[in-house]
Amino acid sequence: MDTETALLWGFLILILLVVATIIGLLVHSGLFIPVDVKTCKPNIGEVYIAYKFARGPYKESGTLFTQVHTLLPEYRTIGVYYDDPKMRQSHKLRYIVGVILSENGSPVTPEHRKLLEENGYEFATFPAIDHAVQTTFPFNSTISIIVAVMKVYPALREYVELRSLCAHPFLEVYDNQRSEIIFIGPLARQDDFYVPEVQQEEEEEEDRQDEYDDRTENSSRSWDESASFVRGGELNDSECTESVGDDSSSYPPPPPPPPPPPPALPLESSTHTSPPSLSQTGEPAEIPSTVVTGVDTADAAEAPDVADTGSIGGEESDANTGSSFEEIDEKEAAAFPVTNTTSNRQDGNLKKDEDEGER
Repeated sequence: MDTETALLWGFLILILLVVATIIGLLVHSGLFIPVDVKTCKPNIGEVYIAYKFARGPYKESGTLFTQVHTLLPEYRTIGVYYDDPKMRQSHKLRYIVGVILSENGSPVTPEHRKLLEENGYEFATFPAIDHAVQTTFPFNSTISIIVAVMKVYPALREYVELRSLCAHPFLEVYDNQRSEIIFIGPLARQDDFYVPEVQQEEEEEEDRQDEYDDRTENSSRSWDESASFVRGGELNDSECTESVGDDSSSYPPPPPPPPPPPPALPLESSTHTSPPSLSQTGEPAEIPSTVVTGVDTADAAEAPDVADTGSIGGEESDANTGSSFEEIDEKEAAAFPVTNTTSNRQDGNLKKDEDEGER
């Protein structure tokens, strides 16, 4: 029983020691140190650096820091981050990692420069600036980097947004001698901190954006022209007939409707009388009715009733046409009036036929 109790107490003490160690390490790494952001002249001047350009998530930059620190551990390391992780996809983030070989015109060790060249490093110069957003954070261990990223960048973002500042890109300078990390956001000469690889990418992106804008504009123009052509083809008879587009003669107006047929007018009529004949009883034969000629087929179509009686627009009537004349109604008589001259001539012919019949 005593052995089990001793083991239990030993296990609890071990847990407490681990927790205390973790808390002590976090405190030493700066977990409870407040972040003081301010606008001032940065703690570094003009620097000459050796760097490697990379693209991808910022958390992968640690490998490059380890490589350059292994080559030249006595130098301060630097990282420059060009893109906002909240505005750009992680695999497209651009950054450089390197070392500061010289500051404010101090001489560069040729052996160190040659070593870096052999390992594929490029070289650039960053100017000294008077205005920047800056803060510092303790650099006591590797955990300090993790704690700093979690605490410093939210504070920097809040400071910049509240004051409507434009600070970019962000630099991180790791000073082992002072055991601190300096975070700098330049407010002046910002383009001078962009290395040629980033400048070339930005020019290519601008060209691609311009090309995309041109294609979009041409596509919109083609769509508008097509839509205008379709709308022009949908004009109906009730809409105006002027053409769509600049050429007003490209679409001729529709032909006018045919004029209405003229009203039926009385035409000149001529009488035709068949020669008189005598029946077997000596009585004069019936005189055929007067046939009105000169009416064309169009007039016959306008007066179907007259055409049915056979009194207009046909050949000579037979002996039965005498009764058809009497059956013409008042409408037909009004449409085709017979002149008084024709009636008098008919009376004279009848009298002449009667005299010849008596002989």
